[in-house]
Amino acid sequence: MGAADIESIKNENKIVISYLSIGEAEDYRFYWNNSWLLHLPEWLDAENLDWPGNYKVKYWMPGWQQYIYAYLDIIIAQGSAQFRKSWTMLDKFHSRKVQKFAFLDV
Repeated sequence: MGAADIESIKNENKIVISYLSIGEAEDYRFYWNNSWLLHLPEWLDAENLDWPGNYKVKYWMPGWQQYIYAYLDIIIAQGSAQFRKSWTMLDKFHSRKVQKFAFLDV
């Protein structure tokens, strides 16, 4: 989905919901680097056995956060201008059990 698609949805007075997984790195995303499996970054953890290709991450570490911020920039560029405001909500979720996080663009 691109910026034109998102703008079309907004023009229909619909709410756009942007989703971003911060608790797992996924090997099919633009940021994935296959060399990580040979030389694990300190923030990369075990593969999620329920979701092959998804790897748990230490989302509080700056090395992982750089990829999350890059992903946020893409989402914002596509039209989710309010997305960054929700980033501060992460402070409320410092449990390793939290694997997914959704942001609402309102």
